[in-house]
Amino acid sequence: MSQASSRLRFVPLAENHLDLVLQWLAQPHVKTFWAEADDPEAVRAKYRGKAAKKILGYIVEYQEATGASRPIAYIQHYEAWNVGPGWWPDAKPGVYGIDVMIGEPGLVGRGIGT
Repeated sequence: MSQASSRLRFVPLAENHLDLVLQWLAQPHVKTFWAEADDPEAVRAKYRGKAAKKILGYIVEYQEATGASRPIAYIQHYEAWNVGPGWWPDAKPGVYGIDVMIGEPGLVGRGIGT
């Protein structure tokens, strides 16, 4: 395990994380890949409902060298065939998807997502 990955912690997505996710979704580097509605309440409702679709989301926290940790990203995983039409039309049971958004612009391209 790399030193960077040993400093990551996944916290299950909760209601108190949604404002942070909205901030990240507004970042230009995120908007390129994560197209969401312009209505913040619609986005909140979507992320609240992901667990019902068996899309499990987490806030990724990064532990700094000082020992303090801070949220830096969102990650979700799901069984691809089970999330509905559109994303994975030919997926078979047992095929999983993982999506990652590095929310903090200064951390993009530093190997954290990999």
